Amino acid sequence: MAPFCQKRKKKVEEIDGFMADKKKAAGEDSAFGRLLVFLERLQGAERRAKEILNSVYQKMPTLPFLGKSNSAVLIASISIYLIFFIFAWVFSPPFQVYSTIKESPLAKNSPLKIAPGETYVYELSTPLSTEQITYQVSRSSNCSGTFVSGGTPAEPVSLCLSSSGNLVGDTAASNLSFGALSVLFFAPWMLAASDNFSWQVTSEIAAPSANVSFTSNFTSLGRTKKAGREVFEIMVQTDYLPPLMYYVDAEKRVLISGKFENSTVKAVSAPFSLNWTESG
Repeated sequence: MAPFCQKRKKKVEEIDGFMADKKKAAGEDSAFGRLLVFLERLQGAERRAKEILNSVYQKMPTLPFLGKSNSAVLIASISIYLIFFIFAWVFSPPFQVYSTIKESPLAKNSPLKIAPGETYVYELSTPLSTEQITYQVSRSSNCSGTFVSGGTPAEPVSLCLSSSGNLVGDTAASNLSFGALSVLFFAPWMLAASDNFSWQVTSEIAAPSANVSFTSNFTSLGRTKKAGREVFEIMVQTDYLPPLMYYVDAEKRVLISGKFENSTVKAVSAPFSLNWTESG
């Protein structure tokens, strides 16, 4: 046993002896005697608590790349967090989160140009994979406008579009997107693209005692060439995110290519000629 431990053990024995002598001299029925009995029990409880904690500590696993003490601290912290989370989930009153999208007025300068019989194929590239996404334009007995289908097996698309590019029957007439559907090749706002196009969309998320909003600014950088096609170069700047780039065909008002935060997309097949060796 280390010298420090021997000294500590001897000191504890001296204190125990002193407490026993005082208790015997005072008598357990006196006030001082009862105090000594209480202190003795408290000391015993402290010893048992230390023994339990030491036993728990020894049984805790050592995590990779962390020592025993750091592992114990991490595991204990996670345990406390989980206890707090479960308590809050069970006993806190339910709350709702609301999200709204506010679009500034938009003046479109072109009707919907895609037509039944057309097929558009896009190549979507990410750091992990590359996949092709196909969209087919047709007519349908269930759609009074232009019917678009396709997408991917994981995210199939089925749209009925009016001549203004909005969803048929959509009373909100959103020009930003088609709700929860992920559609790459077209969005209603593309019908307003021009050399001086400027548009703003504000998204708001509200919960009890917390409100978050961020704004997306659409700005035209003029015209350029992509795959041999004349396109509008549209930059979208959003709070807290890198800018997004959309290259919208000036004639058909569909996406020719795009550069996003962690992905790129380009048209590889369309009802018009594409020449990617000629430009961008």
